[in-house]
Amino acid sequence: NAPYNGLVDEESLPGITIVTVSAIDNDARDSINGQLTYRIVEEGTSNVNLFTIRDRDNGADILLSRMVNSDDSNNPIRTFTVEVSDRGIPPKTATIGVTVRIQAVQGIFFLPNIIDVQLERDAQIGKRVTVLSATDPTNQQLGYEIMGNSEYFDLNRTTGELTVKKPVADDQNRRTNYVVYVAAFRESDPTNRVFATVNVNVIRNPNAPAFRGPFIFNISENINLGQVFGAVTATDPDEAENGVVTYSILASGSSPSVTDYYFINPTNGELSVKRQLTLDVGVVQYRVQVRARDNGIPQRETTVEAIVNVARNPSFPVFQPSVYNVTIKEDQPVGFSILRVTADDADGDPVSFEIWPGAQTHYLLFDVDANGVISLNTLVLRLSEVTYTFRVRASDGRQPPGIAYASITVNVIRNENAPVFSPLFYNKTISEYHVPLTSVTRVFATDADDSNSLSGQLEYYLDDEVLLDPLGGPFIDSNFFIVSRTNGEILLARDLKVDNAPNKVMLKIRAEDKSTISKTATTEVTITIVRNNFAPRFLDNNLGYAGEDLDGKDLFETILTVSAVDDDRNNVYNNGTPNAQIEYSLVNPESSQARFFQIDSQGHLSRRTSYNTFSNNQDYTLSFQVEVTDLSWKPKTDLTDVTIRVRPTQTGQGVLGFNQPTYYK
Repeated sequence: NAPYNGLVDEESLPGITIVTVSAIDNDARDSINGQLTYRIVEEGTSNVNLFTIRDRDNGADILLSRMVNSDDSNNPIRTFTVEVSDRGIPPKTATIGVTVRIQAVQGIFFLPNIIDVQLERDAQIGKRVTVLSATDPTNQQLGYEIMGNSEYFDLNRTTGELTVKKPVADDQNRRTNYVVYVAAFRESDPTNRVFATVNVNVIRNPNAPAFRGPFIFNISENINLGQVFGAVTATDPDEAENGVVTYSILASGSSPSVTDYYFINPTNGELSVKRQLTLDVGVVQYRVQVRARDNGIPQRETTVEAIVNVARNPSFPVFQPSVYNVTIKEDQPVGFSILRVTADDADGDPVSFEIWPGAQTHYLLFDVDANGVISLNTLVLRLSEVTYTFRVRASDGRQPPGIAYASITVNVIRNENAPVFSPLFYNKTISEYHVPLTSVTRVFATDADDSNSLSGQLEYYLDDEVLLDPLGGPFIDSNFFIVSRTNGEILLARDLKVDNAPNKVMLKIRAEDKSTISKTATTEVTITIVRNNFAPRFLDNNLGYAGEDLDGKDLFETILTVSAVDDDRNNVYNNGTPNAQIEYSLVNPESSQARFFQIDSQGHLSRRTSYNTFSNNQDYTLSFQVEVTDLSWKPKTDLTDVTIRVRPTQTGQGVLGFNQPTYYK
């Protein structure tokens, strides 16, 4: 008959068994007199609805019927009575006391509550970022939830697994850090929460640019300014701006004068010279420290050293010409002499020749002797190519040597009667004012096949338009010429008077017959565009012009004449164009010195208004400038100084009065 004692945590879930009570009845258990039922006898109001009882074999379980509230926690000792009765008639009963103590417990918590994780930029939907886990001393079921709206991340309520909901690669703001606030709670009481912060650091630019060297360049000290002699390039596998590389030369780590003499294109890494190397006497090697930096966030960079060897050799061999194009029959024997290349060296150095290896193996088929004679090294009869291109290198034998290259194209006649150009090369000079859609020149090819057959009927195609001057760049355009397919007439396609037009181009024209197995021939048409080469110049020997004027002289009478010429008139292609036509004007015509004058198209200077009085009957001088301008679409000018000495009209003192006493009308 000892009382029962039980213990329950204040955060226990309803339905949990606190204590089990049991009673003994000496009547047979299979009779109604031995069957027992239990109930709680309430004492006071503090225990109302907090506990319940459930019969079981050999006793009854005291259960928690609801969650413990703050009032319950403030009154942790609960005492009540349990009554047991049998089902006999009349029923017999017994009671016993039960004491339950409500025990306070520690709440749930995150440890740590600030979590840093890294995530690749290309992480796909569903990719695990991290798993959050809170600790609950009561071992109850916990739930997890993202606080607020998270566009890019999702959280499993049960497991706490944080995953990618939307690829961060789609974030137009390209953020590198996302903050996710997470709450943990007992599923039995979602209002009681603890919080954690997840810092997701996105790796948006994982790779730095990578160079693939070595970068060693050999150039002449006479290299043209702005001429690209090589490129120092790096690759970056990252996407978008992360993979865009910008190049620069670093003074640190480079030879002392590198930044004075060399320029690197920041976009493509091309190296060129910006100052004549002949001024940096004696330096035969430059170490150039190049940095490649991407545009990612954060930016990554790599440096590499490029070596530029400068040949201090005043004159290199020069091929005359540097491009050769010959045709042979496919059945020519080994040793057959194809052509002879020639190269001269202004220093008088003996020149040697060699076939220079290239990307293709064509060079293996040919030999060149000491006299520049190129011959067949092997039979080409059983080969399929109809064109072989390779280079011949000429060297002057110096250390380091001066070298030059000639481009050789050997066309093999695999069957008879391909088209033939005559001449092989064309040169044409035109004015930049040439009218679009009018003829520039005409190329002409013949075919020995019957003109009544498709094999003897030719069509012309423009295969390439090569910029020769300037050598190219991001601002020079092409496609300025077209060729008539039927007659080979070359026409100007569009206006040359634009900033991105070339000064010299080489057109590669192809003539092709209409046969099913067509045969072709090519020619190169070099077209030179004559620009506004000269500025007009005054014929004053740089002394300016001087004249004299009376302030009482009539207006618009010529005081002096300036004269200028434009040497573009001496060029047959410029004469008669705006490049050779000139006009005169006053510089700052409203200035205090020039405002009295005007000048016409013939250079006649005259006064257009009366002079102001600068002094009392004293000579004074007016100085200003006259400008001569040609009428080109990109005009050029010259200035000359003009000085006009103004002499006031002398008037003596006299008596004011009429010339005659009486006037008749």
